[in-house]
Amino acid sequence: KTQGLFLDFPVRANLAANRLASLSRGPIVSDRLVDEAAAKAVREYRIASGSGRKPVRTLSGGNQQKVLLGAWIGIEPRLLIVDEPTRGIDVGAKAEVHHILRRLAQAGTAVMMISSELPEVLGASDRILVMHEGALTGVLSAAEATEEKIMFLAAGRGALTA
Repeated sequence: KTQGLFLDFPVRANLAANRLASLSRGPIVSDRLVDEAAAKAVREYRIASGSGRKPVRTLSGGNQQKVLLGAWIGIEPRLLIVDEPTRGIDVGAKAEVHHILRRLAQAGTAVMMISSELPEVLGASDRILVMHEGALTGVLSAAEATEEKIMFLAAGRGALTA
C-alpha cells in the first residue's frame, strides 16, 4: 500500500501514474485522456471512488487494492506478479480481486500469485509451485493439489515433482 500507491493523490492520478506516455499528447498529459482511462478503470474494477477524484487514502483497503491492480493492468503487462493480493481486505473485495485476476489470466496475461492463504491458492491456481526455505519443493497441478500436499511440501518433507 505505501510502496504501490500515492495515498494523498486522487484515484485518477494513481490509475494514470505508470502510463503517462500513453495519456499524453506530446509533452503534455491530457486531462481528458486521464479522465477517460480512470473512468474506465473505476467502472471495470468497480472501484468505489465516485468520480475518481477522491484521495486514495480515503478508500477502503479493498478499493485501494483494486486501484493498484487497475494501475498495473492499465499498462497491459504480459506477466503480472501479485504478492498477497487479498491480505487485509474484506471477503467481498477478495472475491472481486480474484475475479479481476481470473479475467486477466483468461485474456492471456500470465498471473503469478504469491499467497500464504491455502484456500486462495487452491481456488485461484492452475498450477502451484511450493517452496521451503527458498527452494522449490514441488509443482502441483490444480487437479492434484490439496492443502495436505501443499503443507507437506512447504514443510520441506516432499521431493520436487514434475
